[in-house]
Amino acid sequence: MAFSAATQSDAQDRLQRFLARASTNAGDVAQLLSFLDDQPRRTPTTTALPADEVDERLSFLEHALRHLRAQTPRMELPGGVWPVNAWGLSMVFCLPLDSLRSLRPAFDSGPGAWTLTFPGLCDETSRLSNIVLQRGPRPVIHEDRSVVVGRNRAEAAKCLTRDGSRCLFLGTPMAEACHIIPYVSGNTPHRCTVLRSLVNASMALAGSDGVLLGGHPGCTDKDWNMLTLNPFLHTLWARGVFALKCLGVAALPDEAGALVTVQLHWMPTLPQRETAAPYTWEAEVNAEDLVAWLRRWESRTRHGSMASPDAGEADASTVTVSCSRSGRFIQTGHTVDITLPSMADGQRMRAMLDVQWGCIRMANMSGAAGDPEFLRDWDDDYPDANYYAPPPREDDVDDEYAEAPSWPLPDAEDAEAFSN
Repeated sequence: MAFSAATQSDAQDRLQRFLARASTNAGDVAQLLSFLDDQPRRTPTTTALPADEVDERLSFLEHALRHLRAQTPRMELPGGVWPVNAWGLSMVFCLPLDSLRSLRPAFDSGPGAWTLTFPGLCDETSRLSNIVLQRGPRPVIHEDRSVVVGRNRAEAAKCLTRDGSRCLFLGTPMAEACHIIPYVSGNTPHRCTVLRSLVNASMALAGSDGVLLGGHPGCTDKDWNMLTLNPFLHTLWARGVFALKCLGVAALPDEAGALVTVQLHWMPTLPQRETAAPYTWEAEVNAEDLVAWLRRWESRTRHGSMASPDAGEADASTVTVSCSRSGRFIQTGHTVDITLPSMADGQRMRAMLDVQWGCIRMANMSGAAGDPEFLRDWDDDYPDANYYAPPPREDDVDDEYAEAPSWPLPDAEDAEAFSN
């Protein structure tokens, strides 16, 4: 990137003042040199959806609601317009375009499963997002503690060894194996049933591999569903401050495994909702304001950037983190590679990342991310959450995953047939 002569001159002047300052010591200079020598790997990003893609997504919305009105003639819709709330619009803008295209025939087929109507899919994606934002489902029935599957130390150790026992982004040795889809979301039979009930949403986000969620208890406690992160970065991830995008999965030479490329994206800052105010994600969006609503979200100040000295309250609330080696801010576009032992595991990690990517973006765009009211029905402080299972016996063999069904499913109730 080329900088103007004025910018270069200003940087040189500031450097001279820094070196001449009495408080500057050898450690400061060493840190500065480390910063200057650092060459972070970044890949290009864009925060704005192309206009033609926005048009196609809104065309899908109109199509879905038109068929919903035809299927529910008894409902009186004011002005013939179905009200769309912030969550529904976020779903339309965040689901993969191929999934939206695949859903058109399902909506065209006439009255069918509730989950394959527009409000049904909104409900599923919002419930799945509750889970992804590091909240496990609170049991709705009494569950015997003996059915809780403890965390597998061997899988966590594989993740840490794979990533060099350092945070993938910050490089800190103080790091932990963090689940992409939370461990507590699948550590009991009941919770796996909950995940299976959301299979249409997970497959809309991750394709046929979305069926991996909700298999058997412990199904999410695999190294391909883990990343090594600094605890603070893990906390920010849990609050939807950033999301991770899978850029691709490539086969390594000589069938040595797979290389998963992951890119960090900081999310826009969100204003804090007043306690008595209506839920942001349930607020209706004016039909004439759909594009402007999206563009306002895209143009918001994002976390990960330094607030200017005269920043307003929203800008001053941005969160930043720095690489431990250089002190350089981790910016949107920061990219890392993760090596997995097989292409199958690489594709499984891609599916988990795709679900996480879509859910966090929907939650942030709708204003739900980090709001305790959005997460009120979910709880990851389960008593056995930190219980570790004993080492597996030598004769233990993981079940193979069932062959993935075609998308979309005819009915969410059929999802149980695809469990392990």
